[in-house]
Amino acid sequence: MDFSVSRADMYDQGSGQFMLATEKDLDVRKKVSVLQLDAGTRLYFRLQVANKGSEPVRQIVIDNPIPPNTTYIDKSAGGGKGQAEFSLDYGTSWARPEELLEEVVTPTAAGKLQVVNPARYTNIRWYIEEVQPGRMEELYFQVSVNNI
Repeated sequence: MDFSVSRADMYDQGSGQFMLATEKDLDVRKKVSVLQLDAGTRLYFRLQVANKGSEPVRQIVIDNPIPPNTTYIDKSAGGGKGQAEFSLDYGTSWARPEELLEEVVTPTAAGKLQVVNPARYTNIRWYIEEVQPGRMEELYFQVSVNNI
């Protein structure tokens, strides 16, 4: 079974978790813990991708928007077996951080390319090749709260 999750946050008050999706045998949950929400607060997001069925689930894509009024913290994404990719345009195009380049135009550096500032990321995406029955993959990332 192939599976994709994209921008489908639903808060479950009973469990206190964000349910991203439940598709047949795949259960995807996003958790964040915060005691107080102020500018500069660091939020730790953990996504759990569990296979509740009896067959492997393959080719899973998890696309998670960077929450509004927050900034992604550089190199905080991890988990799974693959590297996260990022988008600057709300999921239209994707690349690894070292591939997200922009041209710098200054009097001393016209035409020089530099890596895009991670504060410009709008989405984060992971590919999970396979989750075996009864197994779970954990993904994570951090953001900082902007002025609220």
